[in-house]
Amino acid sequence: MGWRLTMQRAVSPPPWVVWGMVLITISLTEFAVMVTLPRLLPANTSRVWDSIVDAILLTSIISPLMWWSTVRPLQEAARLRERFVSDLIAGTERERRRIAHELHDGLGQSLTLLVSGLRSLSDLVRNDEPHRRVVDLARIAQQALSDAKQMAMGLRPSLLDDLGLANAIQRLADDVANHEKLGVSVVATTVEGHRFLDEVETAMFRICQEALQNVCKHSKASQVAITLSLAGDHLRLEVSDNGQGIESIRRSPTSGQLGLIGIRERATLLRGQLTIVSVVGQGTRLIVELPAQRQKEETARCASC
Repeated sequence: MGWRLTMQRAVSPPPWVVWGMVLITISLTEFAVMVTLPRLLPANTSRVWDSIVDAILLTSIISPLMWWSTVRPLQEAARLRERFVSDLIAGTERERRRIAHELHDGLGQSLTLLVSGLRSLSDLVRNDEPHRRVVDLARIAQQALSDAKQMAMGLRPSLLDDLGLANAIQRLADDVANHEKLGVSVVATTVEGHRFLDEVETAMFRICQEALQNVCKHSKASQVAITLSLAGDHLRLEVSDNGQGIESIRRSPTSGQLGLIGIRERATLLRGQLTIVSVVGQGTRLIVELPAQRQKEETARCASC
């Protein structure tokens, strides 16, 4: 372990060491250029030409150093950060899928059998008080079953894996409309029947899910319109509401900025674009465009052939 730490420090020196090396190199290079330049150029050379040659020599010597000491580490840090966030999101989705399957196949099946058994028992019990208690227990078990299914849907909707993005977003909109005082409309006619890469479908579904959560929590809207479409070689999602606007959210102590950061991260990782148009008191439009990679559809066609 100690050897690895020593090697890390040798490969990546502290910032003050790098900055000191850059300053020393620049100073020595400029000194060497100023000393040798008069000997290399004719005596009657103008100051403008001296300055041009000086700048060219200094730039050609300093550029590799600046690349090695500044640009390359920043590129590597950005690459590592992107890989870390991508792996983190992928791992989270895998864990969500596993828990959703366990809720559906394990707890859901047990609760279904419990509800069925309690209903059968209520038919056998004739006394009023025991019958009432059995009916109450059946109602509680039914509510627990509904909650388990709702949790599984929130973690990983089976429709997303089975029937695709358009159907999953329609189901999400229906659930939000049923549980919130919010009218939600979905238009996804140009996307129905198309399948995209798993990471594209998952990212777009999570973005829509997060956008609807922000609308429910912060916007005080009464209507939300969701449009999912194909725009050239991009998949486009637009979520529009008639709420109070995003500026009022920023002034709220329970701001939804973390949700917006998550949306931006997902769009950036897939080389997408996020646009937010908001007017205080007139609502918000959130527009996300991701590359529409339809390898799944092409693979399915080849398999059918």
